[in-house]
Amino acid sequence: MEDNTLIKGIKAGSYSDFTILYHRYFSKLFGFVYKLTRSQVVTQEIVQDTFVKIWTNRETLNENNSIQSYIFTIAKNKLLDEIRNSTGNKHFEDYMQFSNALELSDNEMNKKIDLEHFNLKISLAKKVLLPRQLEIFDLYKEKGLTTQQIAEKLSISERTVKNQLSLTIKALKIEFQRN
Repeated sequence: MEDNTLIKGIKAGSYSDFTILYHRYFSKLFGFVYKLTRSQVVTQEIVQDTFVKIWTNRETLNENNSIQSYIFTIAKNKLLDEIRNSTGNKHFEDYMQFSNALELSDNEMNKKIDLEHFNLKISLAKKVLLPRQLEIFDLYKEKGLTTQQIAEKLSISERTVKNQLSLTIKALKIEFQRN
């Protein structure tokens, strides 16, 4: 049965069509989330919440849109919320912004969404930075300090911090695209 046919059934309230959809995407979604969380409990919670949201919002589903993209987007947002609430991982937030900016096709989604690969690319890109740029970037992104706090800590002007961050981000984008 095609996904768009399942969506029509789910919109009409067919729990059996929803069950088929659940079984079709559960393993892919579980693997995707587990790869990022490394926690079976958190993964189960996110996957369950994702499918609950699909069921509760079934009337708004569009059979012309990709259900896989919709499912993974819901899970990705729930995962981002979980990470923000529990760890404050700055790289993960950057990664999620990056992946949102990409045009992800259904076939490429699992290849493109790989946090470890993203972190590796960031690490490689950071190697081109000057020591002061790296220090400012780490204080800003890793430690979460404001530009004013960084300026005070390093005894430089806030304008210098902003300029260095701007140059750093440009350099990282160039390097990121090369890797």
